[in-house]
Amino acid sequence: MPKVISQKEFNILSRTKERVNFQIVYTKQRNGLHKAAKEYFFKDKDFTIIEDTPDTPDQPDGPCITKGPKEPGGPEEPNGPDKPEDPKDPDTPDVSEGPKEQGGQKDPGGPDDPSEGKQKVSKPDKYVTHRELDEKLKDFATKADFKRVEDKVDVLFELQKTQGEQIKVQGEQIKAQGKQIEQLTETVKVQGEQIRAQGEQIKAQSEEIKEIKVEQKAQGEQIKELQVEQKAQGKTLQLILKTLEKMNERLEKLESK
Repeated sequence: MPKVISQKEFNILSRTKERVNFQIVYTKQRNGLHKAAKEYFFKDKDFTIIEDTPDTPDQPDGPCITKGPKEPGGPEEPNGPDKPEDPKDPDTPDVSEGPKEQGGQKDPGGPDDPSEGKQKVSKPDKYVTHRELDEKLKDFATKADFKRVEDKVDVLFELQKTQGEQIKVQGEQIKAQGKQIEQLTETVKVQGEQIRAQGEQIKAQSEEIKEIKVEQKAQGEQIKELQVEQKAQGKTLQLILKTLEKMNERLEKLESK
């Protein structure tokens, strides 16, 4: 389906895109006139453009024009050398001739070689009425459609702008959070050094405790030895006491005699 655009958009597209070919399309009206429109084909475009031209009388056969079947009761179309030329839109550039080469010569397709330079336009299957054309044009994009698209683009642009501001604010927040993380990292590093120093102190204290335990163990062994000696001395004292008691008894016996 060709895409319908405005004359202004067509002129802009003609300046920015390379035009490849065009053909004239006619639609039969009830008053015997044809509605002529030029269908342009552009390079690197996935659609064609129909540019409306003013109403023209019935057109006979020509290189780029095909004559359709006559409607019953309609006037006969002239068929002869005196063919009226197609009316041209003043804003529409003439694309029937290609760009001139160096030296002022035209591309092939001039009067010396009429069989070259133009692509043959296929004959339309049938002519359509105004109503049928309007039904088909409903599928084409209109100025209102372009306006809606422009509005959507404006909304998307504003949305992207707002999102860009939000991303900028979030970037500042992330940057501030990064600084906080760096400060926390330094604090954790200092605390780690302190914990490491405390660990060294605890390790030294543990070594001291081990040495004290060893000394306590040695003192315990000495205490045990002293207890054994005290026990032995106690037994010796008991023997001495018993000996003294026996000696006292003997003395008493001797005195009584």
